Amino acid sequence: MTFYISNAFSLNMLPKNKMPSGKSCQITFQTLTLDDVQNLLADKYVSVVGHENTARLLSTLTGHSIRFNRQSITLAFPEDRLIVGQYSGPRLPEDSMALPKGASVKWWLVEGHPA
Repeated sequence: MTFYISNAFSLNMLPKNKMPSGKSCQITFQTLTLDDVQNLLADKYVSVVGHENTARLLSTLTGHSIRFNRQSITLAFPEDRLIVGQYSGPRLPEDSMALPKGASVKWWLVEGHPA
């Protein structure tokens, strides 16, 4: 099992060729609190946060070192899990360590289950 953290979810992350022919999986999206995220990040995880400023901001918000790592992944469900920190707001200033006025981060847990 691999636990990932990202700043986005893409359909390209779905296990295209890893599902047996004719089989499908159900993807669930569960909202998380910042406390939930901090607890989940206490375990080993892989960062696939594709924007340096966003990685820095998520690190500040969670208190965990979340590194910038622009890497494409394919999730292997049901084993893999993905935390998404979805930033919404104005463009982040360079070296931003705090949320700009009017910005927010919504946290999600993405999991896949055989259908």
